Amino acid sequence: MDQNINMLKVTIKCHNLVKEIFLSNLYKDILTSEKNKFRRRSHLFMPLTKLEEYRKNITCGADTIIFDLEDSIPSEFKVLARQNLGLLPAKTESIEYVIRINEYLTKDFDLDIETLSKIQNAFDTVSLSKVECADNIEIVKKILPNHKIIAFMETPIGIRNAFSIAKILGKGDGIGLGAGDYAMRMGISRKPIYECDALKFAAMQVASAAHQYGVDFIDTISRPFGTQISEIILREESIWSKNNTGAVGKRAIHPSQILIINEVFSPNIEDIQSEISILNLFAESKHTNAIKKPENTYSGTPEYKTALNRLTDWFSKGYINISNDI
Repeated sequence: MDQNINMLKVTIKCHNLVKEIFLSNLYKDILTSEKNKFRRRSHLFMPLTKLEEYRKNITCGADTIIFDLEDSIPSEFKVLARQNLGLLPAKTESIEYVIRINEYLTKDFDLDIETLSKIQNAFDTVSLSKVECADNIEIVKKILPNHKIIAFMETPIGIRNAFSIAKILGKGDGIGLGAGDYAMRMGISRKPIYECDALKFAAMQVASAAHQYGVDFIDTISRPFGTQISEIILREESIWSKNNTGAVGKRAIHPSQILIINEVFSPNIEDIQSEISILNLFAESKHTNAIKKPENTYSGTPEYKTALNRLTDWFSKGYINISNDI
């Protein structure tokens, strides 16, 4: 399979009315919010003590690189990891650089924020772990107001407060569930999310908060990796999350996971054609609240709005072009 699956671009044909409505929606979206420019399908962790690993895997195809100061760094190497922030490799505009910092109300959190304030042009986004309330985010927004934030909830109280956390974030920010730590707090085994009701509930709670306030929902990592069965679990978990939570992408702990994640979270030709057909049918119909499909099923306003929003998102991320032709 082509590693460079992110280069898919489809030219779609639509009625002039559809094009007018579609581009109007896109223009409004750009004017009223700061649309995130990154695709965010695959988010690869990279410990800041192992920058040479990133240089070796720079062509793995990940949309987002998470340079980690937290769990992957032993206490005795935290200082070295922060020093390495000044050695981040040059990046292309299409790759998002995320710095994952240490937990709120710890000494390392304060030192991380102080260091990031001095190198603000070197990265795009800050990732916070174990977020439990909106206050955890306010200090980061105050010191780094021009950077995006991705907040992961990993405790029962964090899950409960997911809506208030998402509410203070903005377009281009994101939230997610840290399933490993959450499972530990709940005293349950870390299974694939689709096999565990407790993890399903937590994921749906966080995803609902994300969609309510218009921020990205990002799926948690899959474990283990490197075996045939782990690849099956990775694909199934990614598909479940995309279809049931509306996740835009997924975290990864090894470059070998990137290809599958990018494939699952990229729109395919059938996805794009299905959504444009809904808009075309509405353009042809005399009714504005429902249309009849060729297979004798009906689509209503929610399907129309979903199709419009998806196509707007795919267009802004470079997956599609628009043609005037019918």
